Parts: sequence; structure tokens; C-alpha cells
Amino acid sequence: YKEENIPLVSAGCCNLVKHIENAKKFGVEVVVAINQFKTDTDAEMDAVRQASLAAGAFDAVVSNHWAEGGKGAEALGRAVVAACEASNVENFKFLYDLDLPIRTKVETISKEIYGADGVDFSELAERQMEQYERSGFGNLPRELFSFLSFLSCWEH
Repeated sequence: YKEENIPLVSAGCCNLVKHIENAKKFGVEVVVAINQFKTDTDAEMDAVRQASLAAGAFDAVVSNHWAEGGKGAEALGRAVVAACEASNVENFKFLYDLDLPIRTKVETISKEIYGADGVDFSELAERQMEQYERSGFGNLPRELFSFLSFLSCWEH
């Protein structure tokens, strides 16, 4: 796009809003990096910033590091430092109790992060979850279970 189109930019912010909501579920401050390219207008950047702040972001900062290197990301870096200083480490939380079964973790991630109404596990995914738990890997970080959830979707 080479011409200003604020309604289109605003409509595209729905995905950004969901990402902010998801990150906030972990109890962390969110800083949005607004990548500015040469055809982006100030009004478009402001539309993204306002949508980010309205969704609960700690800050949303224009960054044009692609054109200016480190100098172009300096304000973004300051915003991240401010968010870290404003954060309370005790507010961090997982989406689930780490001692829950893998199945429950995958279901929680699928519902809370991806908006699923449920999860259908393939027979292979069921066997793999049982094997992981028997092997003592049931309390690994959520990233593994997101990956397992992704794999089970491809089994259908």
C-alpha cells in the first residue's frame, strides 16, 4: 500500500489486539514495536499506537530500525526498559498449573490463546502425550505443548 488508508490499518489491528490480550494473560507488560516503513504515514502509525494502548499495551513505539539501524530503535528500547522497570516479577504466571496433565495444558493453550472451543486429539497425539508423561516430561514449558497441539491438528 502506498497511499494512506487509516480504516484499513485500523481493521488490521484486530490481530494485534489479540496478541496483546494473549501476552497480558501472563502478567507481563506489553510493548508494541510499530515498524515504520517509508510509505507509512504518521496518522497510520498513530492508529496502530492508539489501538495498542486501548488494548492494554504498556506502550507502543514507532521503530524504523530498518532505515536507521540502532538509532531507529532507540525509543523502542527505552520503552522496553520502562516496561521492565514497571513490571513486578511476581505478576508473571503461566496459563495453567505446571503439574496438570499434558492434555489439559494443550486444551488450555488452545482455548485461551487460539480461541478454540475444544481440542480433538488424534490417536497418535494421545499416545505421544502418554509417552511424554510416562517419561517424566509432563511438566515441560508450554511451548512444547503448543507444538504438540499444532501437530495434532495436522493429524486429521
